[in-house]
This record gives sequence, C-alpha cells and structure tokens, in this order.
Amino acid sequence: MRQQRRRGRLSPLGRCRSLTGGSGLGLSIVRTLVEAHGGAVTVRRTVGEGSEFMIHLPRTVR
Repeated sequence: MRQQRRRGRLSPLGRCRSLTGGSGLGLSIVRTLVEAHGGAVTVRRTVGEGSEFMIHLPRTVR
C-alpha cells in the first residue's frame, strides 16, 4: 500500500463511507486518542491477506 493511502486510512476524510454503512471514522478516532496519549498507530499490509493495524503506547503516563 502506498504511503499516502496508508495515511489516508487514518484520516477522517480518507474514507467517508463504507459498503457496510459505517462512517469510516473509526481508525481516525483511534489515531487521535492514541496520539493524545503519546503513542502511534502503524499499519502493515500483506497482499492477499489483509492489513494489520498496531497501536503503540508508551509505558509511562505523560
């Protein structure tokens, strides 16, 4: 997955609607909450298998 598309999946405007009727805001909300706590969200994609989203949080409270 190209880097721009990866970032787009974590953006509130990256996906406004899905085929299942969701708003597509879930990953954007997760990213906002995780970054507010000093963490990061990364994605790893394997063609033919799907994507894996990882949440990295610091061990200490800010």
